[in-house]
Amino acid sequence: MVMTVLEGRVPPEKVGVLRESFRTMGIGQLPPHLKESFLVQRVDDPEVWRIMTVWKNKEDLEAYRKSCETPTGVLIFRKAGAEPTLRVFSIAEHGQHGNNQIDTSTISKGRPFPAVLCNCVRSFSKVVGGRSKNEQASLPDPTCKVNPSSQKASGA
Repeated sequence: MVMTVLEGRVPPEKVGVLRESFRTMGIGQLPPHLKESFLVQRVDDPEVWRIMTVWKNKEDLEAYRKSCETPTGVLIFRKAGAEPTLRVFSIAEHGQHGNNQIDTSTISKGRPFPAVLCNCVRSFSKVVGGRSKNEQASLPDPTCKVNPSSQKASGA
């Protein structure tokens, strides 16, 4: 997986345009090879906004970029009066709290994979015989501060 990060400085009076454009142009029309996209605002500098987008792989990102004159994220920022900068990252690890979707297919063979992220209910994909297999594990974690009362041990 890869992540693109577009960043731009948006004046307060244009934030509504940015948010509406993201809803209608961005998440309203996601390409099929795009996994998820976020519009985020910097806490310590509220004029700085980012569109962080997770792509299935670098090839799909490149195919999308060749398929259009100007990427949608850039158009969203421009509509709000900002010219964004772009950075592309390779996702080395991925997890979500509560129902962790961990894609181990992007992790190098032989590299140790962390068995525990938070020990809450989580599911993950692992490559078995060249195919992805979904599994679930539910383990209690006495150090988890998110919702310890909802954690119950199960035979993982």
